[in-house]
Amino acid sequence: MILAIDTADNLAKILLFQSLANGREKTIEKKFPAKPISQTLLLAIDKLLKSQKTTIKDLKAIVVFQGPGSYTGLRVGISVANALGFTLKIPVFPTKEKDLKKAVAKIASQNLPKKFTPVFPIYGKH
Repeated sequence: MILAIDTADNLAKILLFQSLANGREKTIEKKFPAKPISQTLLLAIDKLLKSQKTTIKDLKAIVVFQGPGSYTGLRVGISVANALGFTLKIPVFPTKEKDLKKAVAKIASQNLPKKFTPVFPIYGKH
């Protein structure tokens, strides 16, 4: 299962991607007001996971939108992604793709590493 996070705008998005049997895929995307994102993001992630009867321990990777967008929102999203990745010992992938489904599909097609790889919060071009 892969979690995707986009906190760049006033309407934050999280997405849960799961590979199913027979090559099928399931994606669930939730949008929620990002004010204040520092208080709503983890609660939204927890609610999404519970709605799918799964836990955070089932995550194999995290995808996080790195901008452009709200300076504070991006920092919170990237920090949460890094903290979860570090704790769970799973990779964190940055993306500039606003369509989370496309970003996750691209990453899911790869052979995912089994170690934590942080995203550095660099705003703008790099």
